[in-house]
Amino acid sequence: LIKAAWPDSIQRKAFFDKQNSFYTTLHSDEIRTIAPNTKIFPADTAMHIYYIRTSHRAFPADAKPGEFQQLMTEYAQNVIQKNSLVKGYYPSRHFWGADSREFVEAFVYSSLADMEKTAAANEALVKAHWPDEAKRKEFFSKLNKYFENWHGDALYRNVPVLRK
Repeated sequence: LIKAAWPDSIQRKAFFDKQNSFYTTLHSDEIRTIAPNTKIFPADTAMHIYYIRTSHRAFPADAKPGEFQQLMTEYAQNVIQKNSLVKGYYPSRHFWGADSREFVEAFVYSSLADMEKTAAANEALVKAHWPDEAKRKEFFSKLNKYFENWHGDALYRNVPVLRK
C-alpha cells in the first residue's frame, strides 16, 4: 500500500523522513514485565500500603554483562526477601520499546508504620549480609552506578470494600 501511495521512491523517502522527524526513539509504551526477584503477596481482603518507587537506570561505560542483575539478585535475596515487613515486592521494567531506562518497584506493606520500620530492618539485614563495611560500600557503589541519582515516590492504599 505504501508503494501504491508513493510510487516514486524519492517522494516516499521524503514523506517518511519528514514524518519520522516528529518522533524520538525515547518513548514510554507502558507494556511492562515483572523483573526477577519478585516477592509474591497472596491476595487478601485487608487494607495494605503500596509504595511505588520509580528510578531510571544508568548504563555506565564500565558495566559488565550480567552485573546489574547479579547485584539486584544479591540485594533482593538478602534484604527484601528476608524483610518480614515487606509483604510483596514487584520490580518491573518496560517489556518492549526503545527506552527501557525506567525501573519501577512496588512494595506492599501491612501499614504505614511497617513501611517506616522497613528502613531500620533493611539496615540490619544489610549489615548482617555485608558485615565488612568496606565490602558493603563496594557493593553499593557498584549497584548505585546502574541508577541515575534520582527517583520518584508514590504511596497508595487499597480499599478492600471495593474489591469484587
